[in-house]
Amino acid sequence: MFKLTKEDRILLSNKGITENQFYNQLDLITKGVPFIDLIKPCTLGDGIRVLKDYEVNRLVDLYDDKTKHIKPIKFVPASGAASRMFSLLNKIRVDYISFKKRLTQNKLEEDDRIFLKFIGNIPDYAFCNDLEKSLLKNNMSLRELMSEKKYEIILDYVLTDKGLGYLSHPKGLIKFHRYEDDERTPFEEHLVEALSYSISNKVARVHFTILKEHEKKIYKYIKNVLGKYKKNGIDFEITYSVQDTNTDIIAVDFENKPLRDKTGSLVFRPGGHGALLPNLNKLDSNIIFVKNIDNIVTDRLKRETIRYKKALAGLLTETKTKILNYLGLIKANKISDQQLDNTISFLNLELGIEIPKNVIHGNEEIITDFIYNKLNRPIRVCGVVKNPDQPGGGPFWVRDSSGNRSKQIVELAQVNMNNKGQSSIWKSSTHFNPVDLICDIYDYEGNKFDLQKHVDMNTVFITKKTKDGLGLKSMELPGLWNGSMADWNTIFVEVPLITFNPVKTVFHLLNNEHLPNYSNL
Repeated sequence: MFKLTKEDRILLSNKGITENQFYNQLDLITKGVPFIDLIKPCTLGDGIRVLKDYEVNRLVDLYDDKTKHIKPIKFVPASGAASRMFSLLNKIRVDYISFKKRLTQNKLEEDDRIFLKFIGNIPDYAFCNDLEKSLLKNNMSLRELMSEKKYEIILDYVLTDKGLGYLSHPKGLIKFHRYEDDERTPFEEHLVEALSYSISNKVARVHFTILKEHEKKIYKYIKNVLGKYKKNGIDFEITYSVQDTNTDIIAVDFENKPLRDKTGSLVFRPGGHGALLPNLNKLDSNIIFVKNIDNIVTDRLKRETIRYKKALAGLLTETKTKILNYLGLIKANKISDQQLDNTISFLNLELGIEIPKNVIHGNEEIITDFIYNKLNRPIRVCGVVKNPDQPGGGPFWVRDSSGNRSKQIVELAQVNMNNKGQSSIWKSSTHFNPVDLICDIYDYEGNKFDLQKHVDMNTVFITKKTKDGLGLKSMELPGLWNGSMADWNTIFVEVPLITFNPVKTVFHLLNNEHLPNYSNL
């Protein structure tokens, strides 16, 4: 058994990690976790609800009326750096001599061609004006550099501190969109969206999760931007949180021995987006909109996004009202046989919850206790889109170790693709999770749930990476919208593909949806 040193214990204490938690991490990484048991993909009419146009309108009206009595908030995971977004450009920059040789010899590789597409389309990027200004300060012209094929200078001024420094920037501070007289970052676009659906009593509420090292830069930026939008008596309530170090995970080598850095300290890695569950748990709102920082569009495409956000929120409030009604009847011990049948149908048809045979054949107390426990849980309504051939998870029916069926958002890493049956089920999936969630985290009595009690720890991710040329294994906590919400009541709703426009690489900014001259209206 691995033994901690005095210095190790001090490090754990500083991070807020107990020794027991440390050894549990080590045990999970060493032994591994079971693959998830897929039953079938959720499909239209079988796990995924389709809203007709009149239903969308009704739910939008319901939500608009509801906001008079609640304080909705928008929760935006925004702690990601832009390094991955610019990884291909940086790869070319680091080995530019090889690229130049291939260019001279006309032996271009696929990455080279993609890079040259970036160069040729630089004027279309919203950050082009800033790039030109940065070059001009050093008496250089972007047009001349492009004409003379001095691409290495352009790369340096986009990626490093010589210019824009985007390689170390928060992703949310990269300029994504150009308007007639302005350019906007994802942070600003999320603030604009919040004015349409995350607002009550003339206050728009947004919560960003950010990295500690980016705090000052982000605070300053958002403070400056807010002045544009404080009009007509509308105010913003912007809050922030950082990922707690007590969610960090130990890294091990391929022999499962804890890694140490050059100073002899244990190596820890961030726990993934599942580590943001405590951040979500601290929010004080009945309606929480969850949306990733990079999934935003220009103003001309926001209408449909806002409409469906409100519709999903309306469906959440409608579902919660039904749940509170059923729970009230059970709590007061006034539920009739017909009402009990209606409750069972609601569980099955709207929430996808099966009542086990040993429960359904039990007495009324056993049945009502089961129903009460299943209904009195956090709720999420998840928008899903027809599979856009993007990497990531999707909605599935799964079976847990006790044989119970539920609806879950599943990632590829959770599936045993060496099993032909499981692989076939995964490949037959029709829909994708765009991280478009509306959450309610309050119980029947109006108290906040402890969300940590609704996590499935068997859904951690074991990852393999490299650091300083050495292979390592680590673990990511159950994903925020995967295992961290495994024990939530879940409703999947199909939303239009136009509402899903993530920017994972800088090249996605060249998609029509992110360019100023495109409109689907």
